[in-house]
Amino acid sequence: MSKRKFLTPAQKIAIVREHLIDGVPVSALVDKHQIHAVQFYQWQSASSSNS
Repeated sequence: MSKRKFLTPAQKIAIVREHLIDGVPVSALVDKHQIHAVQFYQWQSASSSNS
């Protein structure tokens, strides 16, 4: 059984910025940070609605 990974809001924003600014593919980010793509897209959507 895997442990749940808790990320701070700053960490989530940094991951989204890696994609938006640095152009890192989502597939590479989800592998690197061990998150699901759906979670990434939820963070991306939330960050764009907060801007």
